Amino acid sequence: MENVAVKKRRRWWLSGLLGIMVPGLGQVYNGQETKGLLYYVALSVWGGIFMSSFYYLIKPPATFGHIVIIGLMALVSLVFWLIIVFEAILSAKRISNNYVLKRFNRWYIYIIIIVIIQLVDISVEAVIVRNTIFKAFKVPAGSMMPTIYVGDHFICDLSYYHLNNPARGDIIIFKWPVNESIFYIKRIIGAPGDTIQIIDDDLYINNEKTELDYIGKYVGDDGKGSEIYKETYGNSSYQILEQIKKHENYGPVKIPEGEYFVMGDNRDNSNDSRYWGMVKRHQIYGRPVFIYFSWDIKIPAWKIISRLTSIRFSRIGDILE
Repeated sequence: MENVAVKKRRRWWLSGLLGIMVPGLGQVYNGQETKGLLYYVALSVWGGIFMSSFYYLIKPPATFGHIVIIGLMALVSLVFWLIIVFEAILSAKRISNNYVLKRFNRWYIYIIIIVIIQLVDISVEAVIVRNTIFKAFKVPAGSMMPTIYVGDHFICDLSYYHLNNPARGDIIIFKWPVNESIFYIKRIIGAPGDTIQIIDDDLYINNEKTELDYIGKYVGDDGKGSEIYKETYGNSSYQILEQIKKHENYGPVKIPEGEYFVMGDNRDNSNDSRYWGMVKRHQIYGRPVFIYFSWDIKIPAWKIISRLTSIRFSRIGDILE
């Protein structure tokens, strides 16, 4: 019995949808498997170049110019992807209704390709990027105001302290010494060997009174920083906050080797080393780099319009230092 060729027209919308899911899959659907493979490889190579560039450009000291370059490269990636999708759509429209199906033109083949590609991409991103290079964080409390606002979302470089030693003045993400499953963000005030003392609310490092530009008394946009703190962390932590606000004298304490003294920039609203001690070197997780998004998280999420109108566009792209 002779094999009968199956003919079926190509639907442009399905070609475009497949191309959105996996770059080049729309071309495969159209019977252009070689072109589809080339498109996928080309976009994957560009993706590797983009991630490498992102890694080197965003490492401190990152600049606004670096952020612009990264944004342009991301835009090129998006445009490249859209070109591939539209090319697949146009090709589907040009193909005759008498298109002869090839052996790989099967719905289950498309599903297998989509699942495999998505699993591989997600696994690589999770293992290489999210856990070893960069990670996104958001800020729920005001201990670092006015440097970092409640509702700021920022990218943290997880590899920075693999190559560099923490230094006085660095903003760091670290595992809270009391419970290492919780991450805190503070600024390093004292490094190993330094002597820290607070006298009448004035900070002394190695017996010298220190005036730091980033230290302030800022408590929040509405002047209710402690209320925000109470709502976020509960009554027990709020009581800790009240103790700290009254704690105008501290030390002197000499910082041991391999440990760091940290404080929040918003000194009157910060649960930090004054209360629970030093941060050990191995507890330092990464260094925040830049803010990629910011809005007012005090507004309930169900108030969508209010949340959207609270977006702080002026903070997006700010370098953290």
